[in-house]
Amino acid sequence: AEAEAQELREAILAYYVLSSGGQSDPEALSLAEVTNEVEKLLLRCGLQVEFETPDALAKLDRLGLCTQDSQGRYRAVDMPTALACVKRVADDSSTW
Repeated sequence: AEAEAQELREAILAYYVLSSGGQSDPEALSLAEVTNEVEKLLLRCGLQVEFETPDALAKLDRLGLCTQDSQGRYRAVDMPTALACVKRVADDSSTW
């Protein structure tokens, strides 16, 4: 249960970074850029942890919460789409 909770926390942090904290038109980010931004965010919170970016992005992709372009850069889906995905997943708890 703790491993699943950690995986979910990582996915939420990655989504937040990809959505640029709610910016209206966030840029697509590379894997390294997502890692860097999440680690900066965690350091601002006084935390120094190893963030599993590939796992977090794979989870977001599997849930339909991000897209990847032809250059391998990631972008969060918009909030209405994200909410619909989360609702769908919540209705089918086996997806987590």
